[in-house]
Amino acid sequence: SIRRKNAERRQVLLQALADHLGSRVTVAGADTGLHVVAWMNGITAEREPEIIAAARADGIGLYPVSPLYDPGEPQPGTAGFILGYAGLDTEA
Repeated sequence: SIRRKNAERRQVLLQALADHLGSRVTVAGADTGLHVVAWMNGITAEREPEIIAAARADGIGLYPVSPLYDPGEPQPGTAGFILGYAGLDTEA
């Protein structure tokens, strides 16, 4: 089923984040939807553009969380990225 396949994709993404980033990442929103938010512990939001550029150079689409915040409200101090997994190839 699609639900089972998406659960498998989500688990692959979460495991990859844990394996490669460990305690340097905090994942939010992993229980629902087709995206998660990865908060990069110890990395300021000002570094988002450089991280996005490096990821895109490797063919990875990262989308920052910071533009979604109301400019009149406090901004996140930590870099955060939206990661979708609906198109993730679990066989790769």
